[in-house]
This record gives sequence, C-alpha cells and structure tokens, in this order.
Amino acid sequence: MFNRVKLSMLLQWGFNGGGTLTSAKAISDIPTVWLFGSSILKNAFPYARRHPDGSSLGLEAHLWWQGYSGLTLLGAKDKLATLLQVGEPPNFIFLHVGGNDFGRTDVKLLKIKLCELLGFIHQTMPDTTIIWSQVLPRKWSKGLRKASKRFNSFAVKKVKECNGFYLCHPNLPFLPRHYDQDGVHLTAVGNDLFTDNIRVGLFHFLRGNQPWFE
Repeated sequence: MFNRVKLSMLLQWGFNGGGTLTSAKAISDIPTVWLFGSSILKNAFPYARRHPDGSSLGLEAHLWWQGYSGLTLLGAKDKLATLLQVGEPPNFIFLHVGGNDFGRTDVKLLKIKLCELLGFIHQTMPDTTIIWSQVLPRKWSKGLRKASKRFNSFAVKKVKECNGFYLCHPNLPFLPRHYDQDGVHLTAVGNDLFTDNIRVGLFHFLRGNQPWFE
C-alpha cells in the first residue's frame, strides 16, 4: 500500500508511531521527533507501544520511530535522504547509530562519516535540532570498548557544536540482564530501560534543556 501512495500525498501527511499515516494538520501544533537508527531502536518500538500513552511515551510531541536492522553510520545518510522524500524535516532528530560499524570500520573513518552525516542534516534540515544517543556497549574486545567511548565523546563534542543535545545510558552497562546472548541486542529489561531513557531525555530536550553529563 505504501509504495502506491503518490509522493505529493505523502508530503501532506505525517506518520504516527511506526509508520501509520496521520494528518499533518492534526500534529502541526506539537513538535515532531524522528527517532532514527539501528535495530536497537527498531526493537524498542514494541516496548514503547506498551506505554500507557502509546508510542508517543506520554510526551507532547509526535514521534516517528524509524529503526533499521543492520543500519551503519556509513549508510545512514542515504537512508535519511530517502526519508526526506516522504516527510517534512522534523523539529528534532534522535540519532542512535554507529554500533554496527565497530570492528568493521576504522574509527577515524567513522568520525569523518559522523561529521558528514551531521553536515547533511544541517544542510537539508537547517531548523532541526540533533539529539545524539550514545553507542551502547557490546560484547567487544577491550580495545573496541575504549574506541567506542572515544567515539561517543567525539560525537558529543560535534553535536554540541551544532547546538544539539546528547543522551547517555549509564543504567545500561554490559550485564546479562540488559543484553541478549548475542551480545548486541537488549533484553526485555534492557529495552524497558532504553525506552524510558528516551522518554525522560526527550521530556527535557523538548524544553531546551540538557539534563545530564556536561
């Protein structure tokens, strides 16, 4: 059904939750947030839907959840370009991407690709505020864990230079109760914590506040 809808029609509509079309007029008075990233976000969406207020998490905002299995930082720009063909730029874009790149791509190249992605967002969505969600730990070697921490610090610096915000996840250390046996994805407990971090973080970000870890 989706690919039968003309682009001109799509540009007049927003998306509710995971992709249900909803009138743009109905959401024009509240901010729009794109939650864009890897399967971590994709898997968090069903947990968000269980919230008493639905996938909006009780926030005064329209959330569009866009999580993609296997998404890498290297492929994020092209995916965003596709989304911009079917939706108006949001007020905020929440980025959770990068974890799938570690161990495959040199960290120096990842930093370059991050800067390119932020530049692309600034160019195509100049009025959109960027929110960076830190890369979560995985079953990595000690060297990769250190590299991910350095990358997260670099990402925070660059996002702050863009007048954006960042979300840390100190309540999600690499422990069996938080992460599946694959060492990548979150358990039910981990997903609940991650989703609540998003809810609390967005509550502050929507009000222009950076509450944590200056």
